[in-house]
Amino acid sequence: MKRILLTLLVAVTALPAAAQFHSDEFTNFTDFSIPKPEGSTKITKDDLKITDKFIPLYPEGTPVATQEDLYMLYRYYRDNPDGQRAWSGLQGQAVRVISNWDIKDDRGFGSMRYIYSTSKLQNLSQVYILTGNPLISKFIRAHLAKMAAYPIEF
Repeated sequence: MKRILLTLLVAVTALPAAAQFHSDEFTNFTDFSIPKPEGSTKITKDDLKITDKFIPLYPEGTPVATQEDLYMLYRYYRDNPDGQRAWSGLQGQAVRVISNWDIKDDRGFGSMRYIYSTSKLQNLSQVYILTGNPLISKFIRAHLAKMAAYPIEF
């Protein structure tokens, strides 16, 4: 029993030191920048008209949706009033992100950490599949390449 208590005491005493070691070991990734392409990156909602003509480019679907799911999502955004509002929100986010060429958001939890901002890439991917906008493709690819180059701690 004494041995267990002594082991527990040593573990509890060492815990703050271990936590400090790990907090110093990992980098806080805060660089959101990617190279900006030549020319303007300004887009409007008119540049992001929803269409199903790009869905056939994904005969096996995507990692998160089958091709049938993509068609259902397209019809939801096109035909359903709630879907139309959701699509308008996705368009607005895409316009802000791509026009500013910046994924960073100065609001909310983790807004200063790159990893928490990358969830926007999922939304941008939906907009890209349903519009085919080449600037969105460039933006997503640049961020994926940047993340792939980061160390495993990212």
